[in-house]
Amino acid sequence: MGQEEYIELSSFLKRFVRRAKVIRGLEGVCLIGVATLLIIALGLGIQEIKDLFPYAPLVYSLLAASIALLLVGWVIFHCVRKIPKERAARYIEERQPQLRNNLINSLQLYPQVADEKRVQGISASMVLSLLRVTRTQLQKIQIKDLISTDRIKAELRLLGLLLVPVLGLVLFNPAFVGETFSLLIHPLKDLPPSETLIDVTPKGAHVARGSAITVQATASGAIPESMDLVLSFGAGKGEEGTSQESLTMDRHGDENFSATISRGAEESPVPCRHRPFFLSLVHNRGH
Repeated sequence: MGQEEYIELSSFLKRFVRRAKVIRGLEGVCLIGVATLLIIALGLGIQEIKDLFPYAPLVYSLLAASIALLLVGWVIFHCVRKIPKERAARYIEERQPQLRNNLINSLQLYPQVADEKRVQGISASMVLSLLRVTRTQLQKIQIKDLISTDRIKAELRLLGLLLVPVLGLVLFNPAFVGETFSLLIHPLKDLPPSETLIDVTPKGAHVARGSAITVQATASGAIPESMDLVLSFGAGKGEEGTSQESLTMDRHGDENFSATISRGAEESPVPCRHRPFFLSLVHNRGH
């Protein structure tokens, strides 16, 4: 007795909860779409400033990942969380004041009446009457009227407004999307190198006294602004009596430097049979 009415009340609440989850999920999907378009559009600005601010792509990538995780987590939370019937009943009663407290009272009182060990002081006839009245009231209520879709409509309008300029950017610059995703996936690729590597030619050359020799250096990594060639004359590098002379190397393009030593070892102030000299490079770090 009263079981049919109670089942109908429970079914109504289940359909309400299901619709609430769907609406929240759609809102989340719309927000994800809006955020995606904003992130893609922001990528164009990051492309322009990454030369001035090398860490801008990294900040951009971290920001995009944080927003994506936050929104996806929000959608999953609202779709899988369990909503108690009592909470749903309270929400419905707030939206439909004519119900008063009938719905929540029906949910709480009927299980006590249906239990074999009835609680003293509860009238079964009054509870059954309350169930019938609540059932009649719910039959006049449409679930779609309980949950507003205004937020989804507003988000869809915003999504449409953002979609138009982004599509325009894609049409005029098809590589724009690929460059943006490259920034997101490889945010560190545009960071300036921190080390300078220098390849010198010739290596281990023997020069006749008075002959000229051209030393060429190719830099890679952090390209220096200038490079000096240091000549050390003496019996051994770093030994007492060794003298040094510095030559500024000529720059050819961005990475190549060269200097010509025309006096060789003949001007070495150290009287030794072979008059050896040693070379070393000193560079000034650029960009």
